Amino acid sequence: MIPKYTILEIESRWQARLERLPALDGLESILIEDIYFPGTRTRLRKMTSAGGTIYKLGKKYGKISDIEEPIVNIYLDEAEYAFFATLPGKHLARRRYHYTPGNQTYLINVALNGEGPILIEAEYPSRERALADTPPDFCGVEVSTNVEFEAARLAVAM
Repeated sequence: MIPKYTILEIESRWQARLERLPALDGLESILIEDIYFPGTRTRLRKMTSAGGTIYKLGKKYGKISDIEEPIVNIYLDEAEYAFFATLPGKHLARRRYHYTPGNQTYLINVALNGEGPILIEAEYPSRERALADTPPDFCGVEVSTNVEFEAARLAVAM
């Protein structure tokens, strides 16, 4: 069952094949700073790009299939973000590059601390579109169902 007020996130994830990654210089990117709150499936996110900063509090409810997960976001102002940011949590900062060959965008996530794998994500409007997609050759092993590659697991206590 999909909880009320959520949207269904349809997403595939892969480990990057580093030797085949496109040049990241010149690609559109955003800085993502997450705080994952212990004992919950809730995160606080700050996204900074040339267009400004977006703050949101989000909850993922857990996968209902290999690539589908209900999610809800509440958009915050800076003061609300600052309040929630005082709570203890695990932090993950990464730069997310947007690579769009054709009509599908692939998000290349690079942790700022230089640790952890470079992960590629793609979001889709439908399960059918996701299953029909052929990812670029820089997408290596698919890790969509591997919990060890979830961002909350890659975050570190601060």
